[in-house]
Amino acid sequence: MIGSGRVRGFAAAPDVVAHLGIPFGEPPFGLLRFAPPRPVAGWSGVRDCTRFGPVAPQSAVIDGLPRWRPGEVDVLTVNVWAPVGARGLPVLFWVHGGANAFGSGAQRDFDGTALARRGLVVVTGNHRLGFEGFGHVAGFPDNRGLLDLAAALRWVREEIAAFGGDPALVTAAGQSSGATSVACLTGTGLLDRAILHSPPDLRFTPAEAAARFAGFPLDTPAVTVAASDRAGATYQPVLEASPLSGVPDAVPLLLCHTANEEPLFTEPVRALAARHPRAHLLRFAIPPARHNDEIAYAFGRREDTRLRDAWVRFAAGGDPGWGSETVLG
Repeated sequence: MIGSGRVRGFAAAPDVVAHLGIPFGEPPFGLLRFAPPRPVAGWSGVRDCTRFGPVAPQSAVIDGLPRWRPGEVDVLTVNVWAPVGARGLPVLFWVHGGANAFGSGAQRDFDGTALARRGLVVVTGNHRLGFEGFGHVAGFPDNRGLLDLAAALRWVREEIAAFGGDPALVTAAGQSSGATSVACLTGTGLLDRAILHSPPDLRFTPAEAAARFAGFPLDTPAVTVAASDRAGATYQPVLEASPLSGVPDAVPLLLCHTANEEPLFTEPVRALAARHPRAHLLRFAIPPARHNDEIAYAFGRREDTRLRDAWVRFAAGGDPGWGSETVLG
């Protein structure tokens, strides 16, 4: 039982229970399309939470990734994996990458079963992407995708105890643009620790965002979703200062980059590690060690458990198992 009603999950493994597609916000369409997320209204009876909810609108069509279909509106949802009988366990909240333009918490790469079997309550979810989430629209708030993530984290604080998680022990983790989003949220008080893998330190200033998105059509969802292709590049948060510059010293960090990715992803995270007093840096060097290769290890899709174990130790106690820096190869 959660605040909005009763939910029914299923056994993802003999020792893990999953609840998928739990709404945390009202559908962001119609009058709510560019508005801040609104808490979900309650429901009567028992809501079936045995399937992922629809993904957020996105123009990208990538093999193996869930796709958005016109008419699917209930996109602000979270998914929870927890050990059977869980009580007071550390929580890991995962934010997917995808250049703020594509992806979802329903990707099979982000199945939380393996991490739950190590003693975490794992949460993934969806937020608005592309123009819907990060395009500048006069008269509406910028960074709607970040506002969605903040609403999801607020849901975690309020509801995760019902699934066996400790609402006072929440670690937010992300990779690439997802890590940048987590960095933007470290000062909100909605998370206690952060895991940042390869975060590009990119943003638009408010003036840049207003100029970039001037004249984009706002009349139909199909036109606006397609506009993300016409934008010609990734979407970034709209901020006065760079995202990584605002990470508070008090928030413990587990930082990571791979051995064979571009400086766009390696240089910001190394600079953050050098100046942050509570940072633990990992250089992931298991071949081929390209951008995003390490995430399969963290979620238990590879036999090597060292990175997964480091995540679990950090989420539980703030120490991944090494000092300021190490190499995993």
